[in-house]
This record gives sequence, C-alpha cells and structure tokens, in this order.
Amino acid sequence: MVARKILVAVLVASALLGCKDKKENTTSNETANSTEATKGPSNEAMIAGDTEKTWKAKRETNSEGEKDKLTKAEKEQRITFWRNGNVKMGDEAQTMTGQWTASGSTLTLQFTGENVTENFTIVELDEDEMKLRAADGSEMTMKPE
Repeated sequence: MVARKILVAVLVASALLGCKDKKENTTSNETANSTEATKGPSNEAMIAGDTEKTWKAKRETNSEGEKDKLTKAEKEQRITFWRNGNVKMGDEAQTMTGQWTASGSTLTLQFTGENVTENFTIVELDEDEMKLRAADGSEMTMKPE
C-alpha cells in the first residue's frame, strides 16, 4: 500500500510536469480547417500510446518542492496504461490492477478492491515524460520504458 502511494505520487508529479501549456501559431483558416491537427495527441494517447504504454519513475519531489531520492523499490515499479482504460502497477513481487481516466488536467486511478480513488494533477505531459502532482503537493516525473 505504501509503495503504491509512492508510485502514484511519482506518477502524478510526472504527469503534472509533462502537461505544459503550449500555444501554437495558426491562422484562422488553419484553425477552421484542422482543429485536431493543432491540438496534437490527446492526453490519453500520450499516457497510453496507441494501445498501451509502460512508465517508470525518473525523479520525485516532496510537497515543499525538494528533491526526494527514489528508493530501489520505487525504481523497480512500473505502471502500464492501456487505451481501453485498464491500468496495472507494481513490480515483480506485487501488482495491482484497475481502471484509469484522464479528464482535463486530472488523472484518476481506481484500483480493483480499493475503496479509494487516486486523483493526480497532470503538471506536464508529452510522449516522453509525465509529471504528476499528488494531493499533498508531492510530484513525480516518469519516463516511458
């Protein structure tokens, strides 16, 4: 349970750093003709790829913004997101499965058998990095495998 919370906090911090606001220069004609092209990939596509995507922790900060060293166990944990909404998190010894959704800047994880829903703010998100912020203010940056 503690390892899951740590990984979730790391994931939240990663997603938060990865979702920087990027303004694109487009003409009104381009915007009218191709709204999807200017938006780029959806959060779901960046988080889960075409069908699935596995992420691992890269770095984390505590609620004061100070760098926290990742433990060996945290470095071994992975979280896999599938485009169908399934999620799996853990390491070789223990895994948890459930469902995930991304709405705006919020990533929600609901693990099977858990009565608590984990919500993270996506701070930054692109195809190569996700930074998430947990409710306590800690952040985790993740990279895809």
